[in-house]
Amino acid sequence: MSPDGSLLAFWVADSIPRTLFVAPTDQPSRVGDLAQPAYSTTDAHLADLAWSSAETHLAFTLTSGPPPGDVTIGVLRLADRQLTTLPGLAFAWLAPTLLIVANPATNRLYKRDVTTGHDQTVADLSDDGDPHFPPVLSVSPDGRRFMLVTRRIQDGWTRVQTGVRDGAGAWALRHLTDLPGVSIRVEPFWSADGASAALYIVDLERNHSAIVAVPEAEGEGQILYQSETVDAAVRPAAHPGTPLIAFVRAHPRDGSTVLTENRLVMLDPVNHAVTPLAPDP
Repeated sequence: MSPDGSLLAFWVADSIPRTLFVAPTDQPSRVGDLAQPAYSTTDAHLADLAWSSAETHLAFTLTSGPPPGDVTIGVLRLADRQLTTLPGLAFAWLAPTLLIVANPATNRLYKRDVTTGHDQTVADLSDDGDPHFPPVLSVSPDGRRFMLVTRRIQDGWTRVQTGVRDGAGAWALRHLTDLPGVSIRVEPFWSADGASAALYIVDLERNHSAIVAVPEAEGEGQILYQSETVDAAVRPAAHPGTPLIAFVRAHPRDGSTVLTENRLVMLDPVNHAVTPLAPDP
């Protein structure tokens, strides 16, 4: 959904050709009829679809070729449906026309102005470049900070860093924490006002999941939730008006001691209570 809610972009992966559509939302029952193709491909797969805040561009990851595939970042200008591809495995919108992109192949974290086409290196990047465990970028809603997650198998860690501006306005990376292990999924997310952040951690090897608050995006963390389950690798969302956090949790199936099913739940971080949004699966 576009930031103002007027447009919906969606990807149909099983059509021929595979197609990205854009549709107005003022007639919800006719979204399919009113949708217009914005981009088509016969061999690539699109994921991580994200609107620019100016609603002039869509960005996404494009994977083509046999597994694990070649991954690039696609940027589609909606005015004329022009597609630009950028080297990298992960991206996030940093400003209305500014992307930040992680490219492990060149050990580079850079920003790209999608209007001018100008690139500028932000920092060196240390990451394995595994497309199954790509870097993760998460920008605060106010655009003043971001978090970066990288992984190094040879060193045995998953690293979280915070991107901040220095006194001259240039971006710099600050080390936040190293998590032991390389089978860990980390999804940073922010409060609605961008004042604080949290890390959603799913440890695939140890069958453990947790949400750790990071006040002011630095300093000691506070555990808000933990479970001996492998929860879904879907970034949680903070409620804009309350402390509540929505995320997808692995719940035991009725009558089974080993099988689980994904349930959308709300976490109240004050009392650490987790409540499913629906009373049944």
